[in-house]
Amino acid sequence: MGPKYQGLKRRHPDSTTAAVHQDDSGSESDESDSEGEFQQDDQDSGQDQKGVNFQEMTMEELLKLQEDIGTKAFQKKVLKTGSGILSSTSPAVEQKRKSIKVKRANKNGPAEVPMVRHAVPRLATLQPGQNMKRKITRDPRFDDLSGNLNLRAWQENYGFLKEMRKKEKDILKKEWKEEVDPEKRKRMKSIVQRMENQEREQARKEREKEVKRQQQQEQRDALRQGRKPKFLPNKERKLLVKAAHFEDLKKGNKVEKYLERKEKRLNAKEMKKRKKF
Repeated sequence: MGPKYQGLKRRHPDSTTAAVHQDDSGSESDESDSEGEFQQDDQDSGQDQKGVNFQEMTMEELLKLQEDIGTKAFQKKVLKTGSGILSSTSPAVEQKRKSIKVKRANKNGPAEVPMVRHAVPRLATLQPGQNMKRKITRDPRFDDLSGNLNLRAWQENYGFLKEMRKKEKDILKKEWKEEVDPEKRKRMKSIVQRMENQEREQARKEREKEVKRQQQQEQRDALRQGRKPKFLPNKERKLLVKAAHFEDLKKGNKVEKYLERKEKRLNAKEMKKRKKF
């Protein structure tokens, strides 16, 4: 042995294993002592949590209990026992689950286990045997409790929406004229045109409803007076709607503009027909 290793002593391998076994035995003895102390503390307290309903305990009491007995013991006694807060199955179901025997077709085949329906977890706020009230969902569009839809009453109650849309359209028109970006101008123009088309369509529907309402009123008056009511065909009703439309255009001085726009549409249709031939 050289001078470099003179100060070192040779250790026998059995001595290291003995030291390890000694340490293990010491740790095991410490654990057993701690377990004995824990059991002694439980015995000194006189309460082993038997017959205690953990559901009636407050959160502060549960936290204090967890600090006293430790996390593992708390999980075992409070959270996993049959009387615990998070108990999900009854003792009968647990016994049935343990009594299930695994079957195999042969020793190399997979295990065949029958399907077991597990019990639904019981909420902590419910006592055993207590039923929850069934939630009833209701769609107001198809429920009789909401009543029938009255369009005239709806339009009267929400007539302010029409004014709001008109203001939004005017603001958008102003921004559209001041916009410089061509992509944004194109997008804003399409939005304004769509809003104007919606307004025209809504006005047309309102005129049709007004003409229909007037005809029904005339028919009721005729029946009250003992005369035969007159029922107009759809063609004559459409003519009355057009006449009402022209009356509205006259009030706003828009007849010429309407005729020009209609003439352009007719010319475009004729050009398309000529291209086909």
